[in-house]
Amino acid sequence: AQPVEKIGTRAVSLLLERLGEPEAPSRREVLAPVLVERESCAARG
Repeated sequence: AQPVEKIGTRAVSLLLERLGEPEAPSRREVLAPVLVERESCAARG
């Protein structure tokens, strides 16, 4: 599952930083996903 709340929080922070410093270089951030185990990913047998 994607960390939706963290993605939104970081997006707003980065946008505000960009508005404050429009000439700053762009950057890429990668957030770690979370594995949500459900019946479809359980071991068979």
